[in-house]
Amino acid sequence: MAEHRRARIIGYGIFAAVLAVIVSALALGGNHGSNESAGGAGSTSTAGSHNAPSRTSTFGVGAGAPAVPVPAATAAPSGATGVQGSTQEGLTVQTAADAVTATRVVKTGRLDLRVSRGQVQSTVTKLVSLTTSLGGYVSQSSTETIAGEPAGQLTLRIPVASFDNAVIAAEKLGHVESLTTNAHDVTGKVVDLGARITALRQTRATYLTILGRARTIGATLEVQQRVEDVQSQIDELQGELNVLRNQSADGTLTVSVDQPTLIAPRHQVHHKGGIGKAWHDSVSRFARGFDAIVGALGPLLLVVLVLAVLAGIATLGYRGVRRATS
Repeated sequence: MAEHRRARIIGYGIFAAVLAVIVSALALGGNHGSNESAGGAGSTSTAGSHNAPSRTSTFGVGAGAPAVPVPAATAAPSGATGVQGSTQEGLTVQTAADAVTATRVVKTGRLDLRVSRGQVQSTVTKLVSLTTSLGGYVSQSSTETIAGEPAGQLTLRIPVASFDNAVIAAEKLGHVESLTTNAHDVTGKVVDLGARITALRQTRATYLTILGRARTIGATLEVQQRVEDVQSQIDELQGELNVLRNQSADGTLTVSVDQPTLIAPRHQVHHKGGIGKAWHDSVSRFARGFDAIVGALGPLLLVVLVLAVLAGIATLGYRGVRRATS
């Protein structure tokens, strides 16, 4: 019995040892497989970055001189848009542009106000004060008098964040004849211009490096021309970018102010009645009748007058002749 119990204990021990070995092998195999997967993924990423095809072009710096490689990111055509270069460089530039470029909206509007008579100049002054209080400024102001009626027109530049409040406040200064407002999002264009300027600056830096290695006058002049062309493109794009930034920083509100036109009172005709009306009608009819008679007999009276003058002349002549003969 004792021997049987001892054999059973030994069997249990052997079974437990074998089970422990199997569990350990499985655990070690799982960790090893995980390490291999992680290592494989890392290897794939590294291989992808190191084995990616590199696009380069060459630019000669003179006869007999070795060609200098120019990265494709900087040798791209000037009209290309977006971020050029390798994927990693493109992501870096785009992320930086997104980080520094907030939403940019160009806001414009036109407001026509009609105020009480004599309030044009005071309303113009209130509009100027309103613009200044909101952190803006008046870019253009004019007042004129047309047919004795004063009128004013202002161009207000107001920070975009306060543009809507400025329109609401300006509406309260008079009767609104008309109001139009527009908003245009230019964020994408600002980002695109910034990316193109960055790419062109990289191109310029590369050409300047090549210019320092040029050994002949021809090569120097050719590279210098390339540098000037790229700089001209940078200046043009920078000008467009500055305009967009300025327009999106301050909205433009054009306000015209006028007053109602004074209408002259009409002359009222007082109609007479009774005896006064009868007398007036009689005199008026007599005058019209006399005018009609004169108008009708005028030519006849003229003929009679001419004949009388001729007859008088003839009579005088005849008497003179008789005196002379007698």
